[in-house]
Amino acid sequence: MEQIKSIEELAAKIEESNAAFEAMTSQEKRVEIAKDLLIRLNTKQLKARRGSIVTFRKNLSRGKALSQSLKPLLNTDSAPVCSVCAKGGLFMAYIGRVNTETIQDARDAANNACSAQNGADSKLRDIFSEKMLSYIEMAFEGRQVITSDENYNSIEFTSKEEQEALDFFKTHSKVNDRLIAIAQNIIDNNGDFKL
Repeated sequence: MEQIKSIEELAAKIEESNAAFEAMTSQEKRVEIAKDLLIRLNTKQLKARRGSIVTFRKNLSRGKALSQSLKPLLNTDSAPVCSVCAKGGLFMAYIGRVNTETIQDARDAANNACSAQNGADSKLRDIFSEKMLSYIEMAFEGRQVITSDENYNSIEFTSKEEQEALDFFKTHSKVNDRLIAIAQNIIDNNGDFKL
């Protein structure tokens, strides 16, 4: 993977590759989003944190319209640092690529973190299954936090899958390392999250 050292370099790469991104399969898009997430973690724009989908370190809406797109705000080196869970990190990387989410959407996602109806789930369902998002979150949080889909159908895992997620959680004891390992797992498995 090329060495990108700043968010602005990432933004230039995104703009150059967005036509190709739009033509990709969901599986290929997941790989690109995971790569973008790694860059955002390595540049310290995003910091992993359990129990919080997206928490901005400063008031993102101060002096800005809530309907303003997040993409241009996220894709500058002066972008605010925010703390994210696994789903929140994937969400921020995804909206850094697509120009459809607003400041209000990010606020709503933060306020409804465990709901399948929040903005992050809704957007990420474009390319991730709800079960995969739930499995990723279970591996990140150490317990299942997404228990139903958008239609309130139960998301269930075998005891083996639950144990594998817990083992992954324990193996990667530092939260930032765990999110990096999740992103790398998605890349290594060609867009799937497998334990």
